[in-house]
Amino acid sequence: AEAGWAQRADQLGFKLRRSGETIVLATPNGVLIDAVAFGQQQRNVSEGRYPDGAAQFVFFDGSPTPGRPNRLAKPVDDGRVLRLEITRGGGGLHLRLLGPDRMRVELQSSAALGQAEWKPVQTMTLLDGQAEWPLPDGAAVQQFYRLRVLAYGE
Repeated sequence: AEAGWAQRADQLGFKLRRSGETIVLATPNGVLIDAVAFGQQQRNVSEGRYPDGAAQFVFFDGSPTPGRPNRLAKPVDDGRVLRLEITRGGGGLHLRLLGPDRMRVELQSSAALGQAEWKPVQTMTLLDGQAEWPLPDGAAVQQFYRLRVLAYGE
């Protein structure tokens, strides 16, 4: 935000130093809620927690998201390992995803890889490190499936 009064609801009435400083969030009676110390900033590149509320800070070089959860312009390999098991039997296909507990994913399908549109099938949260999707015989089964890992709050 520019120095002076805020012009919009997503701006604050002060400017941060490009060389770095500390931001403190506290209650009116001075109880510390959070504090962030940051160093030299890059022009037109914001920095924040990803996913929202995480301890880790990343650089955002995509479009701004005021009033919405932070998101990355490009996927990040954060070291999480996912394993998708697909089995046939018991009256249809069975998809089982194994990964970090509480991760939210969206199963999407498409009739062709070159197709720009992927349709959401189901959104799930991994409980005890797994999520399952039974696809019974007779259900519409697409040629291609993919998983989209959802950001916190999405």
